[in-house]
Amino acid sequence: TSGANLTCKKEVFKKIKFDRDFYPGDDVNFINIAKKNKFKVAYSPEIFIYHRRRPDMKSLIKQIFDYARVRSCEKISEEILNRPSFTIPSIFLLYLIISPILSLMSLLFYIPLLIYILLNLAFSIYEGIKNKDLLAIPLLSFIFFIIHISYGAGFLIGLISRARKKLI
Repeated sequence: TSGANLTCKKEVFKKIKFDRDFYPGDDVNFINIAKKNKFKVAYSPEIFIYHRRRPDMKSLIKQIFDYARVRSCEKISEEILNRPSFTIPSIFLLYLIISPILSLMSLLFYIPLLIYILLNLAFSIYEGIKNKDLLAIPLLSFIFFIIHISYGAGFLIGLISRARKKLI
């Protein structure tokens, strides 16, 4: 659930406050608390919001990393950890880190990487065709990879930070 550009009734906003320390996940946290308090939450696919693009790759990496770091925060982690789509990038990152060692035992350990490359390429081709921009396919493949790695790293860092706080 994304709260980007959300609207809510004044009574809801008064009861549930945005936790600014939870940025950039304050909107998602707000929606989750609203649901727990039995407020209705709806999504309209007819509404389109256009956001500015990040000016460079470093800004995109930071944005995705921060979103993932917050996703693993204690306030929403029970819901997130039960949804594999949020944890798969972290598992993939850990796999990339250990796959050179695993491949020494068997090259079969590279099969998940091959599957990832094929899926990445398939989605890049799909987006390139859908947007009538075939020249974007190599760039999309690279950007998808960067997004997955950034998200995976941010989520892991968030989990580690959370665990450290519990120990202290």
